[in-house]
Amino acid sequence: MLILFCLIFLSYSLTFENWVNRYNKQFTTAELLRRRAIYVDNLNYVVEHSGINGVQLSLDGPYATLTNEEYKSLLRLQSVSPNTQSKKKTVDYQDDDVPTSFDLRNYNHKNYVNTPGDQGNCGSCYSFAITAYLDTNMLLNYDEYTVNSFRLSTAEIISCANNNYKDCHGCDGGSLSCGLQYVKNKGLCLEEQFKFCGKDNNCPSANNLPERATEIDGIESASFSMDLEGHKRIIYKHGGSLTAMDSSRMSYQLYAGGIYQDSRCSQIALNHAVNIVGYGVENYIPYFIVKNSYGSNWGEMGYIRVRADNNMCGLSTNVYWVDKVKKA
Repeated sequence: MLILFCLIFLSYSLTFENWVNRYNKQFTTAELLRRRAIYVDNLNYVVEHSGINGVQLSLDGPYATLTNEEYKSLLRLQSVSPNTQSKKKTVDYQDDDVPTSFDLRNYNHKNYVNTPGDQGNCGSCYSFAITAYLDTNMLLNYDEYTVNSFRLSTAEIISCANNNYKDCHGCDGGSLSCGLQYVKNKGLCLEEQFKFCGKDNNCPSANNLPERATEIDGIESASFSMDLEGHKRIIYKHGGSLTAMDSSRMSYQLYAGGIYQDSRCSQIALNHAVNIVGYGVENYIPYFIVKNSYGSNWGEMGYIRVRADNNMCGLSTNVYWVDKVKKA
């Protein structure tokens, strides 16, 4: 066992330089030594925990050289309880046409989901989740748009909702409700017109905002913590869902594949916003397909499958969706 660990250790220590090159990191000599040591500590975690409950871990992702405390400092979602009154009005479906599995990346043999974005060290998960959800709904609603050619601006929500809407603070965090309220009031431009640069940017004056590409009507929210089927209906009927989860565990930070489950996850302390793009079942275990905002090198090409029953990590605690997503 010791020999095996030494071989794995040697392999991973050699790839630390590859990791630095992949992410174009510039470290001082002292910082380089510190990050290498953290990388090795995280390797110990991967060796000890990868494969437990079928969850694969690796050091390929963007946070392989962060301690778990450093990683958690990036989780800045401002969690707001949903308006549970909307559930009864919106989710009372009488039909039985909701399929047992559903994936917007392969819906009627077509992909409606853009490549996952990368928030970097900007605490802007709320903005990335919102634009991911709205992008997909625009692709569903308008045949003229194609995947990755239509992408809404995360930077506009980050910069223009900053401090003008309660619970929106740019790269210092925000909430799904405040970001959605901004889009409802102001609409949203395309990414190419207001590009994300990894930090807060100056917001143009109201008269100088780029041309509006999208507007929305009807922000709905509910808790489905005890209603998996209700949450699945929302995902199927409304082009996915927006939700918050507890992503603070090292197993999430270094996730590489499998159906994620961690019994230490909280269903209440929610710190990260994500976009659910589907659901399925594998080996009798139901799961959600979650689009993250850590880039395509993290997880399963930027996605994570999370166990769907028992409200794992609070994914069904605070759920949002939009009734109408349309051209401005």
